[in-house]
Amino acid sequence: MPVYFGIYGAGLWLRNPAMEDWGQRSFRATVVGAPALLFLQVATGADRPTGGDSKWRPFHSSHGASGHAFIGGIPFITAAKMAENPYLKGAFYGLSTFTGLSRINDDAHYFSQAALGWYLAYVSCDVVLKTDKGREGKTDITFVPVGTGFAVTFHRDF
Repeated sequence: MPVYFGIYGAGLWLRNPAMEDWGQRSFRATVVGAPALLFLQVATGADRPTGGDSKWRPFHSSHGASGHAFIGGIPFITAAKMAENPYLKGAFYGLSTFTGLSRINDDAHYFSQAALGWYLAYVSCDVVLKTDKGREGKTDITFVPVGTGFAVTFHRDF
């Protein structure tokens, strides 16, 4: 996670809004997907290739999803979603798989575990992108009944 803070900090220091946005979205995607990742690592119960078989037994082990594939994929998937050039987008998506592939190569995870970690990263980045689109700068005013009166709430997304 410190890499995301570094990207964001460098963007602030260089006054580069694209770097700031990249760092912020990457951090947000990590926060969004981490609880699901931690749950699936344990809930699937799969073991490492060096630790036994590939059967998924719920709550048996804590290696069911690759955390490395998740963390390593997020900055590249975020960059791919921000890129407009289709070739650059494809390159970033390709680079996002390298961490998971290295875990498979080192016999630290099975393909399914690396794929699950990468897919969680993809879904997390997609959620962050969808919450950004169409909401930025929007103000919501809500009237809520409270007892015999009402409350007015204002909400503005930045």
